[in-house]
Amino acid sequence: MTQPLFSIVTVTLNAEAELLRTVNSICNQNILNYEHIVKDGESTDSSFKTLPEDPRRRIIVRADEGIYDAMNQALYYCKGLYVVFLNAGDCFYGSNVLKDVSVYAQSQGYPNIIYTDYYNDRIEDIYRYPSLLSKTFLYRKTVCQQATFIKKCCYNAYGHFDLKYKFVADYEYLLRLLSFGEKAYHCPIIGITYKDCGYSALPQHSKILNKETVNVRRIYFSIIERFFYGMLWFLTFPHLRMWLLRRQELRVFWSTYIKFANWWNRNIITKN
Repeated sequence: MTQPLFSIVTVTLNAEAELLRTVNSICNQNILNYEHIVKDGESTDSSFKTLPEDPRRRIIVRADEGIYDAMNQALYYCKGLYVVFLNAGDCFYGSNVLKDVSVYAQSQGYPNIIYTDYYNDRIEDIYRYPSLLSKTFLYRKTVCQQATFIKKCCYNAYGHFDLKYKFVADYEYLLRLLSFGEKAYHCPIIGITYKDCGYSALPQHSKILNKETVNVRRIYFSIIERFFYGMLWFLTFPHLRMWLLRRQELRVFWSTYIKFANWWNRNIITKN
């Protein structure tokens, strides 16, 4: 059997409508060289009764201890060259995404990590990443996991997601790969529509998320780096920005902010 180019993993639990939306965006891709692994945590709704037939889809039903444990379980079944985690409710931005990524991957000699830009469905705007992931950028944030294609061999070589993190295991994993000398390549397309309303986005989880982020930074950034980048981060009023993000009536603020952030990423972050 020919190895598929992509293993698309969708982790789900009682997400009937969201799962169907995601599956439809996968079925609409104009290349067939993929497999779709649905890792379900023993749903009790009708998640699978409304899905269109697709011989490339495999459904794995097994109890898990959370989203990262489910992702780790799914990795066991992945046979593709690249793995991308497209969670229930998230979608490919258009029908050409996998084709565009495959063309880009071939042009770059099939690098181990590829990331794309994304459309944030909650704030209704496009977020564009820098062409290089500098430490200035990575201290502040990570790339969207759903818009990141990582070779399966990386999970074999560097391990899976660390389950001691409930919210930032994907951030830790990217930094782990980069710390071993892997390079991330930016494919300048809009890869996904990100729903941005999952478990980690809930306000009541912000304290744990922030604590985990601090712990990850202590591993991958020196004391001097944490002081320097921390001061720069503090001067951007992050807590105020997050508060404004949760205010739907201030959507005009976020439209302006995203435009500035995209310009900053292209013109400043890339050079650091």
